[in-house]
Amino acid sequence: MVDNRCTRLACGKGVFVPVLLSDSSGIVVSTISSMDAATSALVRAVQKHDVGFYVQRTAAGVEFRPANELQGRPNRAVGLLFQIRDGSFQGRRALFFFKESQVPTSRNRFAYGTVVLPNGMPNMDLIEACLDFAASGFHADKRPEALRRAVNFMVPGGEETHHD
Repeated sequence: MVDNRCTRLACGKGVFVPVLLSDSSGIVVSTISSMDAATSALVRAVQKHDVGFYVQRTAAGVEFRPANELQGRPNRAVGLLFQIRDGSFQGRRALFFFKESQVPTSRNRFAYGTVVLPNGMPNMDLIEACLDFAASGFHADKRPEALRRAVNFMVPGGEETHHD
């Protein structure tokens, strides 16, 4: 289902899944056939996942947010797929996991870790583990083995990042 008001894609098992990504203005910026390997793998994994996700291209990369509820509240977990621009992993893709501050005027993010993806086509088991981690609200039992708590590169977007 495409919600043109928020220009996000609601994807998940049993849900109509469009194969495009739009930016915040609603303009289609890529189809699945024109995406890089990591973005394509993420979108394909989202399409198959039991939990629906909202997916949107942003200036920082591709954000994915679980559409499920946890204990009667919306899941606040957010994942960001982005290209690393500095440090020893420059040029590779990474998945950054965070929750936004609940203070309306704050731009802070509370970091839960980052997974640096291998070059080329990422392992689908790793991508699925990352989606499970987000869908769980970042439950410790669902942490992907490749999750790093500290990184030597900048994560795009947001002014500050705090570790929970």
